[in-house]
Amino acid sequence: MSKLYVKIRKIWLKNKQLKDQLVADRCYYSYNLN
Repeated sequence: MSKLYVKIRKIWLKNKQLKDQLVADRCYYSYNLN
């Protein structure tokens, strides 16, 4: 149970980091356009 939880949490954190990076890139990109 806990092993599965750790695995899911690692994947979730990875996805969250990727999403945060995408948002940061988008904000940076739109900031440069203005």
